[in-house]
Amino acid sequence: MDQVVFNLYIQIISMIYIITTLFIYSHQRKIITIENKIFNEIVIINPIVLLVGIINNTIGTFSIIEYLYYIILSYWFFLFNYYLLIINSRNHIELIPLKENPNLIEYNKIKKYLYILYIIFILVILITGLPVLCTKVLILLSLIYWIYTAIDNTINHQKRKTIYITLSIIINIISLVIEYLYPDLNLLSATISFITIILYFTLENPDIKLIEELNIATARAEKANNDKTKFLIDMYNEIKNPLNAIYGFSSALKEENINKNTLHEIESIYTESHRLINIINKLLDISNIEAGTIKINNNEYDSKKLFNSLATLGSVRLSGKNVKFIYQLDKDIPPVLYGDSNKLKQIIMNIITNATRYTDEGFVSFTIKTSIENDNCILTIMVDDSGKGIDEEEQENIFTTYNHVHLSAALNDLGTGLGLALTKKMLEAMGGTLLLVSAPNRGSKFTLVINQKISNKTIEEIENNVPHVPIIFDASINKVLIVDDNKINQKVTKHLLRDYQIEADMVSSGYECINKIKKDNNYDIIFLDEVMPHLSGTDTLKQLIKIPGFNSIVISLTANNSPGVKEYFQKLGYNDFLEKPIDKYELYLILKKYAKNNRNNREELIYKI
Repeated sequence: MDQVVFNLYIQIISMIYIITTLFIYSHQRKIITIENKIFNEIVIINPIVLLVGIINNTIGTFSIIEYLYYIILSYWFFLFNYYLLIINSRNHIELIPLKENPNLIEYNKIKKYLYILYIIFILVILITGLPVLCTKVLILLSLIYWIYTAIDNTINHQKRKTIYITLSIIINIISLVIEYLYPDLNLLSATISFITIILYFTLENPDIKLIEELNIATARAEKANNDKTKFLIDMYNEIKNPLNAIYGFSSALKEENINKNTLHEIESIYTESHRLINIINKLLDISNIEAGTIKINNNEYDSKKLFNSLATLGSVRLSGKNVKFIYQLDKDIPPVLYGDSNKLKQIIMNIITNATRYTDEGFVSFTIKTSIENDNCILTIMVDDSGKGIDEEEQENIFTTYNHVHLSAALNDLGTGLGLALTKKMLEAMGGTLLLVSAPNRGSKFTLVINQKISNKTIEEIENNVPHVPIIFDASINKVLIVDDNKINQKVTKHLLRDYQIEADMVSSGYECINKIKKDNNYDIIFLDEVMPHLSGTDTLKQLIKIPGFNSIVISLTANNSPGVKEYFQKLGYNDFLEKPIDKYELYLILKKYAKNNRNNREELIYKI
């Protein structure tokens, strides 16, 4: 057979195979990853090489088409080397979607350098006028890299990759040897087609069933985690209800005229219930962070006052220990900053508490440095100590929820195991970072970096906005109904309302509330518990709104403190909400806004279901 005809025959057969592969691949279900994005280019450039090769085969040598053929052929080898570089950089083929791949920027940089090398290669071809020789030198260099890649994958026990790369090496060597023996034959385009087809049926054709099973397993795991988080949030809120009652009632009893012994017992109940509520709030914070619903309450605050109070607390915690407390505050810190000061204080206090707890001698240093950028203040807060330190292996564990680092079996007060886990997660939710440097018996250094806005307000202005002790006023002309399935919560709310000379009526369910309103529809304010058995607060409200002439102010009582809770309840038809346990100042604001003597000119309410 004539060699020209043979070349043409081989290229046409290769064209049929590669187009068939391209058609199958384009209809294959797949996750778009970095690897198969490169493979897309490889498989698309392949038929172009074959087409130009067929034209070149019919025209003859020493033409522009020949140069074009070898330039496009060399591009295939550049792409293939890039592909091997990518898959060889990890121990497995990642099924991470392209847009979510954290290494995408790095691989784009590599591709940029690849294009630069390719342009240099084209210039060498054009300058030397030896496209065939230059391309074969590129193939030989590629073979060296392929051999290295095959050996590397063998060492790393990547059998699947090793077999494929080895096959590619063998096919290329056979092709080059045949072309050396028969110079008129052109097998390179057929060779790359064969390698592309093998690539598709080995590395680029992952088990779709396996991928689907992985996706299903991932979805189930995410759903289970979300369900767990929701269950924990619901459970914590349920636990908070009786705790809020104990806390609120003991707080109210403290103000009664009772003997000292009884008062001491009540204060113990109050203190312990407050402690339990704080633990539950920490658990809720972590669950809300995991669920992505952490509430950030930004406000203007006195920066020096906040940090000075933290330094005082840190110093007090070291009393009785032979430990020096060192405090340094940047003198250029803006006087008023804008951010969530309560959470920031909690975060820093957790870190200081950690340092003071595990330092028995030496020092604890608390340093705040600032960097001003436009209207932003970047706070760098460092807490350094000469305490026991932490092993490198255990440093990650201290930021894991519910885990303790076993610094000493003699230490009994290990807390809840939530402090530093909550600290890091909460800080990240606020856009900050936390770095730990530590070594056994050399102490620990925590570095916290967070950005806070600089406020134009003065300290005097923000102090005027600080909530003061509520002004008690006579609101006895208001008729009030408390709806709560918890008897203790009823009594606590009723007791708080007595400060305003309000004698509230009480019912224990949504059904009782509806019946009472139907008989006596003249309540000014209804405090309606959201979570009740049989009929929730929202379902109760929907029934109340249907009652002709109903125009009461309805305030939701809820333990929910997630972001947007006020807007959420207002959309449901409530006028406002009170978070449990009821804060005296918040109750004051509600009564000031809605009590009869403060709302003579209010517009009639329009309820929407």
